[in-house]
Amino acid sequence: MIYKWPGETSREWGRQMKMSAEVTARVDADYYSQPGNLFRLMTPAQQ
Repeated sequence: MIYKWPGETSREWGRQMKMSAEVTARVDADYYSQPGNLFRLMTPAQQ
């Protein structure tokens, strides 16, 4: 079963979106701090 409208499955796609190397490096360097920050914002009951 296809859940797309009739013209969406065969259309040409535009250019691919890709992060620059600088942005990728910044996100990779910050990989572990983001979950830790969210954990510290939780109440003890949520943790």
